[in-house]
Amino acid sequence: HYSNYIKFENFSGVTPASNAVFRTPSVQITDPLKELLDNHKVIYGLICRDISLVDIEQLAQLGYRAIWLDMEHSPMGFDQVAQLCQLIKALGMVSLVRIMDTSRYCVQNALDAGAQVVVLPQCASG
Repeated sequence: HYSNYIKFENFSGVTPASNAVFRTPSVQITDPLKELLDNHKVIYGLICRDISLVDIEQLAQLGYRAIWLDMEHSPMGFDQVAQLCQLIKALGMVSLVRIMDTSRYCVQNALDAGAQVVVLPQCASG
């Protein structure tokens, strides 16, 4: 039985087992892209089809603030994109990922990989 291993809590602020009141830590969610736009007149970025972790570190040192990972025109998979997005975020940059197609599968996997902005390919208005 899972309840022997997992402590369940409800949203009322009371634990079911002890009726003890707990406080949820306040979490401030920030928007890195908005912060960059608020603090810089121009944000320099680069569109990448074939890039390594070392390349991203060097681009961060050169002052780039955004990296656009192009999955539509490259052999990059979601595993590689996840590694790259994690480093991009750790370096204080913003990751934009253009996915292969507009399927739910691709959108969800890009978000799960850590993309901060998902760019949909071949979208037209009208």
